[in-house]
Amino acid sequence: MAKFYFASKDILGLGQHAYIVYDPDGDLETLADQIIYRGGPESDAFLFWGDLIIEPGFLNYNPELPDNVSEDSLDINESGLVDIGDLTTEQRFYYNLNIPDALADKVIIENWISSWGSPITGGIHDGKINTHLDYNPTGPNSNSVAATILNLMGQSFFSVAAQHPGPSLGQFKGWGYILDSTGDENYTAFSGGAYAFIDNDGNDTITIEDGAFIHIDGDGSSTGSNILVFDDSLAGDIGFIKWGNDLLIRNLSTGKFLGNIDDHFEGTGGVSFVQFKDSSGAVTSSKNMNTLTSSDFTNLTFSLPTWLINFINSYSASPYT
Repeated sequence: MAKFYFASKDILGLGQHAYIVYDPDGDLETLADQIIYRGGPESDAFLFWGDLIIEPGFLNYNPELPDNVSEDSLDINESGLVDIGDLTTEQRFYYNLNIPDALADKVIIENWISSWGSPITGGIHDGKINTHLDYNPTGPNSNSVAATILNLMGQSFFSVAAQHPGPSLGQFKGWGYILDSTGDENYTAFSGGAYAFIDNDGNDTITIEDGAFIHIDGDGSSTGSNILVFDDSLAGDIGFIKWGNDLLIRNLSTGKFLGNIDDHFEGTGGVSFVQFKDSSGAVTSSKNMNTLTSSDFTNLTFSLPTWLINFINSYSASPYT
C-alpha cells in the first residue's frame, strides 16, 4: 500500500533539511519506485543562494536518468536497493505519515508543484521547478516546501516534528512558511503555530484554527480571491483594524492578534471573504473584505502595556522564523 514519509538530514550542523518521500508499494527496501519531493537553493554559494528550487518528484534510484536522481537519494552505490554503503532510513529519520489516501494526496501535491510553472530545461537544475521566490536559510527554504506539502495533506509540521524520531522542531528553520502556488488550494494555520502565508495566485481557502497566527504577504498584489475561515469563532469575537494599507485581525475577548494581512487595501484581490464556523463546522456568517467601511473597524483604543504586549507576542513568538 502506498505511503508517505517525512525525512530529514543534517546540514553542516546548522540545522535540519526536511523532505517528503512517496513510496508506491510501501516497501522502504526497494528504492527504484520511491519519489522524493524537496526544495533547495538555486546556488550553494554562501549568501548568493538565488531562488528556491523544487524537485517535482525525482526518484530515489534511476539507472536510465542518473542526473534526475534526487539530491536526497539514499542510494549511494546506485544498486536500486538499500544495501551496504547506502544511507539508511534510520539515518534520515523516516517517519510514516499514515496518510489514509496517499495516491489522492500525491495528485494534490503534484498539482501544487506544476502550478509554479514549467520545469527548467538543461543545466544542473534540469527538470526542476523554479518558484522565483528568494531562497533564505531561515525561510522560504526546503523546510517551507516540506511544510507546505504536509499542509496540503492536512498535517501540521510541528506535530510531525514532535512525533518523528529525529531532531526537535527548533532545528527546522522556515517550517512556518506556507508557499502558495497559482492553483486553488486549501491550507490551514494549525492551532499553536504562527505562519507566514506567501500569497501567489489562485482562489485559496485558509482555515485559521483557534490559537493560530497568520501573516499574509502579497495580498495587495494577488489577482486571486481567497477566503479566510475562522474555526470555532463568532463574528462578534473578531475585530478588524486598518493600519495604513494593512489589515490586522484581533480577538476582541483576549486582545491577541490573530493575523496581519499586508497591503490588503492596495488591491481588490487576495483575501476577499472571511467566514466564521461554529464548533460543528457550520458556517454561521461571512463578511466581504473588499467592501469594508469605517463601521467595520475596531477603534484603536487600548491600554498600554497590555495591547503592546499582545501585539509584540503575536509577532516575536512566531516560530516560522
